[in-house]
Amino acid sequence: MKIKPNIKYAIAIVAASLILLYFSNLFGQKAIKPTNAIVIGDSQTEDIANLTQEAYMVAPLQKVGWWVINLIKALQNYTPDPTVSHVFVCIGTNGVFSKADKIEQLCDQLKVTFPNAILYVIKGSYGWESDNTGISNIEDIMNTYYNRFSAKGINVMPTEIGYSSKHPSSSTKSIIQIASDIDEITNSNK
Repeated sequence: MKIKPNIKYAIAIVAASLILLYFSNLFGQKAIKPTNAIVIGDSQTEDIANLTQEAYMVAPLQKVGWWVINLIKALQNYTPDPTVSHVFVCIGTNGVFSKADKIEQLCDQLKVTFPNAILYVIKGSYGWESDNTGISNIEDIMNTYYNRFSAKGINVMPTEIGYSSKHPSSSTKSIIQIASDIDEITNSNK
């Protein structure tokens, strides 16, 4: 049986690739993993996702005005995706960082829906919404709220969206920094 030249070249390329992969692993070089990073949550999610180079927003898992319970329900209806490498969750603002939020259930559901992902939460904003203006200890409330995520093994992003006199946007300095942080995290894990 005669093999066509194109097939011979394809077989040679595959063989060469496998040999290179073998020797790169043999000499301790790390294989490059593809990044499949997503941003999900409330209204601030879209601005963050639009500014990142490495992550994208998943529309069924992002809506304006969402509370934790809304995100839990959306995740329960979302097909689990083991290919997602990183999940960045922006949630908490609309519920004013409520003690009643089912954070532990959200964390558990994130792990079910994205079983192979490294999970992060982004601290939300305050000051622009009438429900959270004038709360003197809002920073303490936020820290307690996001510590609950940390206790469930979710990484808390170093930069918070924080105070804003109007709804944060893609020109808000903290949103720009968070997008940069996401790109740095996802690039360092390649």
